[in-house]
Amino acid sequence: GLNFADVTVVKFGASSTTSCDGQGTAGTDLTIVSDNQLTVKVPSGASSGRICVKNASGSTGTSSRFYVAPVITSFTPTTAGEFADITITGTNLDNNTAVKFYDGSDWTLDADALANVTATSVTATIPLGAITGTIKLTTSGGTTYSSQTLTISPPPTISSISPVTGPIG
Repeated sequence: GLNFADVTVVKFGASSTTSCDGQGTAGTDLTIVSDNQLTVKVPSGASSGRICVKNASGSTGTSSRFYVAPVITSFTPTTAGEFADITITGTNLDNNTAVKFYDGSDWTLDADALANVTATSVTATIPLGAITGTIKLTTSGGTTYSSQTLTISPPPTISSISPVTGPIG
């Protein structure tokens, strides 16, 4: 960029390319490196969107979006079987979301379906073949893994029936 020498505010998650007013969350630890470079930390609570910079002469936003890394804080239930839905909660979970489940060697099994995708929650259907392990979630902002383990409970099995015939009722 240019004219960064007197930048006073950098905001994340702005929607406008022309104004910082009332938009986004201000970054922290702003350091002016030179007139065309600055550094700033992404603040807690920031959301994906444009980055906006402001100085005494005005403000401007980026034309492209900046994506904040996703974080999984929890999911429920923590024990479920194949084809069950789990709800993952956290931050920055939207923006081209993909959820993968552990298959014994890697996180290659895509969720059968995703629903109710928001910045703080996503519902995923456990696919056939998933085994006990953590959950991998990827968005445009990066990849994260759950700190909790999802326990896959096996479906019931029938070993035999007796008798093999009988009347109704």
